Amino acid sequence: MMTYSDGILLFESVIDNLKTDLENYARIPNAKLEYIKKQNSIIARLCTAYNALDCMKFSDIWAHIEFDIARLEKLDPVLSGHRIFLRTKPTGDQFSLIPYNPFE
Repeated sequence: MMTYSDGILLFESVIDNLKTDLENYARIPNAKLEYIKKQNSIIARLCTAYNALDCMKFSDIWAHIEFDIARLEKLDPVLSGHRIFLRTKPTGDQFSLIPYNPFE
């Protein structure tokens, strides 16, 4: 299974390869301007999507949490929720409570 971080690295690599390929194509004497514009537009949209994914820095952690949730609920089907203690800094003892009910 590919992690979020691995997926982001792959996405970045695909964008970089597309840019390099387009730059090389543009150097060809008979390169078609319409093709260059179309590919550049696609690359720009991919860059926008890539930049929007930056807010997902905890997604690898959430993948592990979701795995644990599924495992625990399989062991005890009566569970109706979970308390998750997620440390975002290595030290300190000030924590927030983020209640979330996807059914409301």
